[in-house]
Amino acid sequence: MTRRSLFVYASMPDVFVQHLALSAMGRYNFDDHSYFTWLDARYHWPRTDVAVQWQSNHGSARSVYGAQAQSEIVQAIATCFF
Repeated sequence: MTRRSLFVYASMPDVFVQHLALSAMGRYNFDDHSYFTWLDARYHWPRTDVAVQWQSNHGSARSVYGAQAQSEIVQAIATCFF
């Protein structure tokens, strides 16, 4: 746990074309100077969402975000609604 950190979240629906949403999130730890960033691009259909997500962790091996098992993660997700 940290005592001082900064959190930022931004979301933009219908950014370049209709039904495409972009989201970004970041957190910075002032105590150990580690941080993570997360980006999400998501296209919405009436019953399905398709997303590409990227997360990146930075910091020394003993920091909150630098101690994560993976420093970068990229994933594609499809969600169907019934």
